Amino acid sequence: MHNRPRLTLQWYLLRQLVVAFLIALAGTSFVVVPAVLVSAIHKLGGVELFALLGYVPMLAMNLVSFALPLCFLLAVVATFGRLAQDQEWTAMQMAGIHPFKALLPGLLCACALSAGTYWMLANHEPRSTWEQREYLRDALANAFRRLAPGRTELQFGDFYLNSAGRDGPSFVQAVVQIPARKEGERIVIVADRVDPWFEGNDLVLRAIRARAVAGKANPRTDQWVLRVPLSDAYQPRPLNKLQARYLTSAQMTELLETETVEPDRARKYELEIQRRRALAAVFPMFLLLGAPTGLWLRRGTLLAALATAVGYAFAYYVLFIRASKELALHGAVPVPVAAWAVNVLGLLAGMWMCWRVLRR
Repeated sequence: MHNRPRLTLQWYLLRQLVVAFLIALAGTSFVVVPAVLVSAIHKLGGVELFALLGYVPMLAMNLVSFALPLCFLLAVVATFGRLAQDQEWTAMQMAGIHPFKALLPGLLCACALSAGTYWMLANHEPRSTWEQREYLRDALANAFRRLAPGRTELQFGDFYLNSAGRDGPSFVQAVVQIPARKEGERIVIVADRVDPWFEGNDLVLRAIRARAVAGKANPRTDQWVLRVPLSDAYQPRPLNKLQARYLTSAQMTELLETETVEPDRARKYELEIQRRRALAAVFPMFLLLGAPTGLWLRRGTLLAALATAVGYAFAYYVLFIRASKELALHGAVPVPVAAWAVNVLGLLAGMWMCWRVLRR
């Protein structure tokens, strides 16, 4: 009977954390989704709406592993800040409940989120990233081939076609920029009419009453036929599936065990494996940072506590993404040290903050 009130309290804290996490996730999605949509439009400008909408979820998946820790941190700060503001934290202390026991529900959530995040980073996200690159390449190539009615502008890679209007499949009063080939220069022409069609992997343009305004070409005939290989009109970067971001952690571990990987690539594999583990393990660190922050700023506004939490996350991600990677790839420090240094420093800072706040 003595443990029932404490168990009830922990269930209460767990519910508060889950609700706050879901609210933070919804709020973050409200901010992130429009940004993802703008990024998708920028990368897939000119494709059909359905192709664009199909790309948005794939692009958003790359942000999940960063959004979940931020939402958890905001949830922890909001929950413990509310406990302090409503004097519930004082009531817990007066009831003789050890302050560190209030962290157990958060630790349970942190462990569950860490396990789920690691599964995404190690198994799902690499495949999703590879599929995203293939989808991007294929969608742009298909949009290039369709030449949807009503469109007066085409731009893929260095190829550019702009016109004043359309007359059926033809572009009227058009400007065409053709990418430079090897040991050549780009060509820019203006024409009264441009008729495009495809022959195999080539884009064929028939320019009527055209003249060159840039480049060595100097058409003088009424009709000038240009054949542009699609490899020139649209030049996506070649996809190398052996890059670390496209491989699961199990695949990289298997390649490292074969001892046939180049030293530079092996270092990248080791760093990627360790970074995925470190990123998944950020939740306990954010718990130790967020709980004392919410309690410490109880006399101020909850907005100040949330802003502080966003500052923690921003500092972590900047150091984690940039500093640790550069240190490891340049050989300044061992790979495990570079991957885990920010986590360890944050964990020590969180433990010190908890000791200062929770011992009161």
